[in-house]
Amino acid sequence: MNVKNSLILIIAILGVNISMAQEKHVVDGIAAVVGKSVILNSDIEKGIMQYKAQGVSISDGMDCQIFEDLMVEKLLVHQAVVDSVEVSNDEVTRSVDQRLQMLIQRVGSIEELENFYNKTEDELKDEMFDILKDQLMAQRMQQEIIMNVDVTPEEVRTFFNNIPEEDLPQFGTEVILAHIVKKPILSKETKEATIVKLNDIRTDILENGSSFKTKAILYSEDPGSSGKGGAYYGVKKGQFVKPFEEAAYNLQEGEISQPFETEFGFHIVQLIKRKGEQLDLRHILIKPLIRPEDLQETQATLDSIKSKIIKEEITFSEAAKEFSDDETTKFNDGIMINPRTQEGHFELNQLDKDIYFKVEGLEVGDISDVIYRETERGEKEFVIVTLLERIAPHTADFSKDYQKIKQMALAEKKNKVSDQWIKDHVSNAYIRIGKKFDRCEFDNPWRANAQG
Repeated sequence: MNVKNSLILIIAILGVNISMAQEKHVVDGIAAVVGKSVILNSDIEKGIMQYKAQGVSISDGMDCQIFEDLMVEKLLVHQAVVDSVEVSNDEVTRSVDQRLQMLIQRVGSIEELENFYNKTEDELKDEMFDILKDQLMAQRMQQEIIMNVDVTPEEVRTFFNNIPEEDLPQFGTEVILAHIVKKPILSKETKEATIVKLNDIRTDILENGSSFKTKAILYSEDPGSSGKGGAYYGVKKGQFVKPFEEAAYNLQEGEISQPFETEFGFHIVQLIKRKGEQLDLRHILIKPLIRPEDLQETQATLDSIKSKIIKEEITFSEAAKEFSDDETTKFNDGIMINPRTQEGHFELNQLDKDIYFKVEGLEVGDISDVIYRETERGEKEFVIVTLLERIAPHTADFSKDYQKIKQMALAEKKNKVSDQWIKDHVSNAYIRIGKKFDRCEFDNPWRANAQG
């Protein structure tokens, strides 16, 4: 199994590893040691039980597969330490919080989660911390390994020509779309009310000695930090948007900024400590409330733009350039880019459901009704979409599907580089394999360097 698939498998297994922690029949014992990391028999058992919970049939050798996947992860972690590849505790904590929220959504509430696992929230977080830190370290090391891997056009052609004709990929119906995006314009009164609220919080901290940490827990709308009192530690330049970074790096220790605006809302920031070019800080984010009349006005504006296009007073391309709030597409005729392939082709099942139901019945040149949607960051926006081209289901064609074929060729090359890296670095780590897994046949030469 290649490294990429191994990491995906490990994330699937260990991401909810704690869900099996209450099982009583798991027998502990050391399955292997890789570097300074220990793999327990219970880790493999938990992986198998997780597969069962997902309805996957367990085949012979599944434990060996899981075992080797874990050894790959630990080798990556070992090399990450050697190469000083860093993952901050804050990154791990954010990952723990996100994973915990997923589990809470699955069972209904934090109380139900605690009852289900018979653990407190803090105990669950502690148990997840080390698991997720190793995952993040392995992922970061994996990124380092394949970061500079690329393919030439000739390599793409060779890859394609080596696919037997009967095995050529089949692509479903695809569409090329252009869109015009309008985001609600916040009223002056709404912005001023938000700034006043932040100033009141700031004044209460500075003049009355209130705790910034407590205020962040009570008022901040940043899900990544509000539960930790708004804290981010070890912040480096480039991690946050420019206005936030400028405000934070211009503070003295203990100082609190004036309210300022970013694309996420309005903030105040307090600098806790400066360590060279790294900052420990707290912040409070408040997102201005968008009034119903703001939404109605934005929808009406986009309806008006659509009307002008239909009347041929302006082309869709010209309207995108003049009116769209999507900076990534407005100067490219509004053509939507598929984030998976970085090209303009979308298979229908790759479209957001909000877009899919509006465009599946469009003819080429038609413009959709105004669509309301919320982005992954929770931002509200309206969009109109036009169908530029519909491509029928077809067998992969080198010229027509070059970008997709390039992605496939690149993925294969990255897998080969990753696999070779594992084989080359097995000898760099202390490895000991328990007798329980002597029977396993491995893809990598673990035994060549295994200690007795």
